[in-house]
Order: sequence, then structure tokens, then C-alpha cells
Amino acid sequence: MSDRQYLLTDQYKDASKLDARISLHQRFSTNEYGWLRWVFDQLDFPSGAHILELGCGKADLWLENIHCTPDDWSVVLSDLSWG
Repeated sequence: MSDRQYLLTDQYKDASKLDARISLHQRFSTNEYGWLRWVFDQLDFPSGAHILELGCGKADLWLENIHCTPDDWSVVLSDLSWG
């Protein structure tokens, strides 16, 4: 089985495995600020940025931080999974 086939049929056939990893962070993290907010704050995109994220999963990073996304950014998200 190829790596791509394995990813499509096992790891990324739906969002359940990603959800499990996210759940671990949410349940056991001691950081009250939040992982997704912290990651977003590390991004240093300029005004008018054109952003392409490959492998965004369910786009939780962007959904959690939609209120912080400037109107002049162009963001395209993509993922291998249907989940």
C-alpha cells in the first residue's frame, strides 16, 4: 500500500483521529490561552497576505481565530481528508 493510499484509507478517511488528538490537547493542556490561539499568534502575515494552507484538517485554527483575521487577507484552505 502506498503512503497516499494508507493516509486516505486509514489516517484521513474521516476526522476521528484528528478529533482524538485535538481532544487530548483540550483535556490535558495547562495553558489557559489555548493552543490554536497561540499558534495563530505566532503567524506574522503582512497586511494583504495571500495564504494557502495545505493540510488544514477541519480548519480549526482558522475557525477559532476568525475574529483575528483581517478583511484584506485572502485565505485558501485544503486538506486530503473529506472529514
